[in-house]
Amino acid sequence: MSFIRRALEMPFVAPALTLGLCVIVATALAANTAYRVKTLGNAISVTGSAQREVTSDMAKWRVNISVSTGLSDLKEGNDAVTEALGRLRAYLSNHEVAPEAITISPMNMFPLTNGYENGNQTIGYQMNQDVLVESSDVEGLTQIAQNVGELLGEGRAVVSSAGLEYYVSSLPELRVEMMTDATSDARDRAKNIAQSVGSRLGSLTSASMGVFQVTPVNSVDYSDYGMYDTSTIEKKITAIVRASFLIR
Repeated sequence: MSFIRRALEMPFVAPALTLGLCVIVATALAANTAYRVKTLGNAISVTGSAQREVTSDMAKWRVNISVSTGLSDLKEGNDAVTEALGRLRAYLSNHEVAPEAITISPMNMFPLTNGYENGNQTIGYQMNQDVLVESSDVEGLTQIAQNVGELLGEGRAVVSSAGLEYYVSSLPELRVEMMTDATSDARDRAKNIAQSVGSRLGSLTSASMGVFQVTPVNSVDYSDYGMYDTSTIEKKITAIVRASFLIR
């Protein structure tokens, strides 16, 4: 110890010895940091995905029947809606649509006013009848909806198509299958990453399913909350899984 004390008192030895001690301490800290990163970084998180193209097997056609009336001809307006509904039923029957495939909602009535500048007084009513037609014959119902013009121009009430919607009835089963495929994709990605740094992939520690995207086949649309496109018959389903694996 007396030797070290005398050495520290020498003008050139003290700075050199101090620098050497700093290097030793810094090296020890660096080694400790590297060790902590290695021991804490024993897992890897990745995102896997799976895609399938499917054809819709269920179609829904929404039809609206409407008529405007004055205050004195409510009955005539109601009769007009009833007559139009009868024509729609006959049209569907002629195209072999079963009665049980047709759902008729209760009629709605909304007041028509003469505007705020005229006192906002009720001068009549708008009557609406909504009809839903469902069928597993997707192409057939599409053709029926596209030819609805046959019902136009007849009677007082207006019959209009409110849109066609297409669904995949097996979507719940597909969710399970595609989650498995997406998890497998996540494992492949994690394995490639682990091998690139000289490690081996261990067991799966956690997995969570992300949002499900059902979009048109060539669409690049994406939503953080998931999507379910109903406008097209042909669809693309995308499943996302976030998974964590141990690495060794």
